[in-house]
Amino acid sequence: MQQNSTKARLPSNPGRGLGMLLLRGREALLAEYRPIFRGRNLTEQQWRILRFLELISPLDATSLSEKSMILPPSLTRIMRDLEARGLLSRTDNRSGPSRVLLSITEEGRELVKNMAPKIADGLAQAQSKLNRTEQRQLLALLEKLARD
Repeated sequence: MQQNSTKARLPSNPGRGLGMLLLRGREALLAEYRPIFRGRNLTEQQWRILRFLELISPLDATSLSEKSMILPPSLTRIMRDLEARGLLSRTDNRSGPSRVLLSITEEGRELVKNMAPKIADGLAQAQSKLNRTEQRQLLALLEKLARD
């Protein structure tokens, strides 16, 4: 009996379900950015980390993981890569439970600064598919869906 009620709630076309449409929308947006990232030998996750650290630095790893939506094991690997490239630095956090504080370096800030216009152009290109009202509606609906 439980199986039938579950099937009744699934979309008749799995490609048109909320989860798939959100993934497709994400991919459409990232398609505008990926060439920019590749040109700087960055991944989308690395860019996200640099952007958060540019805005809030230093930041403990737990907070950065939560804000950037990157799982801690992946964050650890990405942090090592960014640190090896001189884009991120770590310092001991003696005042809190997190053992490490992360900061963006000057080289990291310069990279973000240089990439920002291209990223803004990519965002504008993606947003051009929607009028202003649709953009506001989409953002409001996504915020509503993401609320805890």
